Amino acid sequence: MFNRNIQRQLSTYLTDRAQGMIINKTLRFVDGNFRAQGWQDSSFKKWRGIERKGTILVKTGALRRSWNYQYATGGGVRFYNNVPYAKAHNEGFTGTVQVKAHTRNKYGKSQVFSLTDFNRNGTRKVRTVTNKVGSNQVKAHTRRVHIVQRQFAPYAGHESQTLNNSIIRELNREINIILRQ
Repeated sequence: MFNRNIQRQLSTYLTDRAQGMIINKTLRFVDGNFRAQGWQDSSFKKWRGIERKGTILVKTGALRRSWNYQYATGGGVRFYNNVPYAKAHNEGFTGTVQVKAHTRNKYGKSQVFSLTDFNRNGTRKVRTVTNKVGSNQVKAHTRRVHIVQRQFAPYAGHESQTLNNSIIRELNREINIILRQ
């Protein structure tokens, strides 16, 4: 059927190089979903908007850049994200959360006159500074939370057809190259 050389090449490809290809395609796919602001499955599903200006799900970039992977047995790869809110945003969440007791600071604004800087008309420049003017103790309590699903990475039962087809196409292409030798 197959000679030993082809069997060795297929085994090497599936255990070594195929994992690298899957890692690369999956990480690029997740990053592409952040860039496109939606989930790419058989069709594109745009994420629901937000109130603040800027990119959805990217404020500091921690969620987007903290994707990692782990090699599994049999040529598999496991992807994970250690950011505590990653699962809630990717899968959506409705439920009750515990809020710990904490201190809430109060801030006020005041104007400070510059001693050395002057405007064109000769008056001193004024800048507004924010000062802490007090604080309140907040008791521990529960809060009902509803986080809308904004899927950016595949998870069990909710894989992307686009990503799966891309990986299968690449595997078939590389295996056909090995078989033609």
